[in-house]
Amino acid sequence: MASRLVDVRTRIEEISSAISRQTEILRDLETQRSAAQGELNAILDPMARLPLEISSKIFAQCSPMPPKYDALQAPTIFLSVCRAWRYIALATPSLWAAISDQGIPVAKFPKFFESWLRRARSSPLSLSLSGSLDPQYDVDPPNPVPAAVWAFVKQYMRQVQNLRLCLSSAGELQQIVFSYTSLRSLTVENSNASEYFSQNADECVALLCAAPNLLECNFLGMEYRHGNPAPTKLTHCYLRHLALGKSQAEEPDSQFSAFNCTTVILKSLTLPALESLIISFFDIAPADFISFLTRSSPPLQSLHIWLAHAPIMVEANIVEGYLRVLPSLTELDFGNTPTSTLPLLLRTIADLLPNLCNLTIRGHTDGDSVDCEGVLDAFTPRHACLRSFQLLLATFGSERREKIRDDITVALRQRVNNGMGLHIETQELHDIFAIDVDM
Repeated sequence: MASRLVDVRTRIEEISSAISRQTEILRDLETQRSAAQGELNAILDPMARLPLEISSKIFAQCSPMPPKYDALQAPTIFLSVCRAWRYIALATPSLWAAISDQGIPVAKFPKFFESWLRRARSSPLSLSLSGSLDPQYDVDPPNPVPAAVWAFVKQYMRQVQNLRLCLSSAGELQQIVFSYTSLRSLTVENSNASEYFSQNADECVALLCAAPNLLECNFLGMEYRHGNPAPTKLTHCYLRHLALGKSQAEEPDSQFSAFNCTTVILKSLTLPALESLIISFFDIAPADFISFLTRSSPPLQSLHIWLAHAPIMVEANIVEGYLRVLPSLTELDFGNTPTSTLPLLLRTIADLLPNLCNLTIRGHTDGDSVDCEGVLDAFTPRHACLRSFQLLLATFGSERREKIRDDITVALRQRVNNGMGLHIETQELHDIFAIDVDM
């Protein structure tokens, strides 16, 4: 009995050893097959046969815009396809230079951030961060920006050229005002529609002061409370593009932030290089805006504004005063224009803007029918230099939808034969013009 027991145990051990040897052989064969498959892929894969410079550019075109982390999207997914693709992805620092906290769990973000920065090497960085720096006012618990992350970001700020901040509590900008000498594009947005949580105009101007080489700036959803210190006067010699006004979080009828912050910021700035200006709620005293324009004397080419009090501004020739000091404009976008003022506005534009190429008027019905003959008379042949004209008429709520008469549309479309692009549209809207800027 004992001898038989020993024999069975010995046989089991021999079988187990044989299984281990065969398993090791099988594992080795699988490794060899994987290597052979990799060689075959390298032979057949056109991407692997391309020079690295070309394959890197192809990979770069696959990156999502705006940047958002997704393990199943570029550039992360490139790491899992094959060794050749992984090599290309890791050998292309620009793939990892756009970093966003969207889709990243807070606890994992510092490690994620560090790994992407390491892969980006010395490439210029584009950062998009959201949430709150102050736990006391964190109104977006799923996605706060840990202070430790900002401390880490500060170390790499010399590489950051594009920065987008979507913050949710007041007073946070003053915590991150440090040297931004490499920054070229800045967007700061208030992600909370409440006035209590809005950032302040003086902090916005302080950020501009800290970024002397900035070319593009967007301040959305900012506000200025009475009693707060007025921003320091600043002349920024390089800023070319400026957008002020509402954030996407604000209600359509919310007016406090766009009005207050826009007015205070423009009164504090002199921008001699400004080429493009967007104001999504234009409620600035005429004297203040004209003072800004004459003080800056910018080569302004593009102006987009949503008029807060359009009937008064158009009929009282306030707009005429603005356009008179902007003869260099080649692109003009007017929002919230009542249909009754269209002929007067078109005539004013034709008289004062000889270089205008692109004109968009976002009108709305105000109880009156469109003066079609007046529009046609004001439009042709006075706008000979126009290359595109958009007339967007909107109705709000239960107002009936206005329509340009067919014969007037045909007459306007005759200009298309002379090389002009023409777009006429009527639509029902329940919202007003707002700004939307991507990184």
